[in-house]
Amino acid sequence: MKKKILFATHEDLGKTAVARSMFLDVASSLSDEYDCTVLSAGNIQKEIRISGLDHLHFERRNPGAVSLRDAWSMAKYIFRNRRVLADFDIYYVRSYPAMILLATIGRRLSTPIIFDTRGLFFHELLDSKKIKSKNFLPALIRLEKWLLRSAKAVICVSEAQMRYYLTLEPNKKKYHIIYNSAPAPKIPPVAAETSPLTIAYVGSMGIWHLPQQINLIVNQLRKSVPDLKFHCITPDIDQAKSLFSSHPNTLIYSHSFRYAPKRFDFAFCLIKDSFSKKVCFPVKLCEYLAAQTPVVFSDNVDVCNSLNDKYNFGVPISLLTPPEIVADELIKLLPAIKKMTATLPDELNFESLIQKVVTVIKSM
Repeated sequence: MKKKILFATHEDLGKTAVARSMFLDVASSLSDEYDCTVLSAGNIQKEIRISGLDHLHFERRNPGAVSLRDAWSMAKYIFRNRRVLADFDIYYVRSYPAMILLATIGRRLSTPIIFDTRGLFFHELLDSKKIKSKNFLPALIRLEKWLLRSAKAVICVSEAQMRYYLTLEPNKKKYHIIYNSAPAPKIPPVAAETSPLTIAYVGSMGIWHLPQQINLIVNQLRKSVPDLKFHCITPDIDQAKSLFSSHPNTLIYSHSFRYAPKRFDFAFCLIKDSFSKKVCFPVKLCEYLAAQTPVVFSDNVDVCNSLNDKYNFGVPISLLTPPEIVADELIKLLPAIKKMTATLPDELNFESLIQKVVTVIKSM
């Protein structure tokens, strides 16, 4: 008989691309071996039909914001349906808010929990100014300790994240490092277009991705390569247009880059310098490599540096270096960048992630 696994998150999978790719796709990939059900915010019936998964949902009116009303909506749903939730063998929880509620139920039911953290949520709230006062941090860290102790297994996205967690809950056996990943393309990615230099940024216009800094670097690059073409692939079209559209040879559009990758001369993966981002693992790094695209990345993320030392897929830059100097260095390195063999290594392949998740499940 198949084990029944509840995959739970507070996110709206219809509005969060990363959650779909790193959570819903995981549940779908495991559905042959396990009886999987997904609990998330919002009504995503289209995804249910595509993935063949049972789906439970609760109302969330303010995705991306800290909302007591939305938290109460999720809490009401979970506690009203605790008898349904008692029927599962394992809870696989992605997100701190979902973990807070399911840890409470799971401890009472003795249901083992896999806590797939995907980052440091409380620190991210402070870094993004969604919580403005650091006076809350001691209480949040105490809560974080309780969440870690409530989980039978904790999935970290990087070695740096695990080192931080070990300062709170020093039980190394419960931690599993599973990098973010991307699916290997079924056919080789095609070059986006032919030009002296074609570069890209893929992702949201969130300030933690430093779109303003990318804009400044691209402007400087144009001084050396006037025919440069810049692709901004983003769901935030209006914001991107207000920042980039005044430039010639700029294309701004939405595109399912993860599942239909395009190859560029190089692409940007910059991360704002903060504690929560230092221990993160940017999903777009894997997606660029799946697109056989060299990566210009900020050197403040430990895992990007270590992987580049291993696979030589790009160029690290310091966020403290002025944009004109960054651009000059990239122009000097351009012949070497174009010769780079940027490919998706096996350990960043989505199939590798699935096998690692199965190993964690079987250890429960």
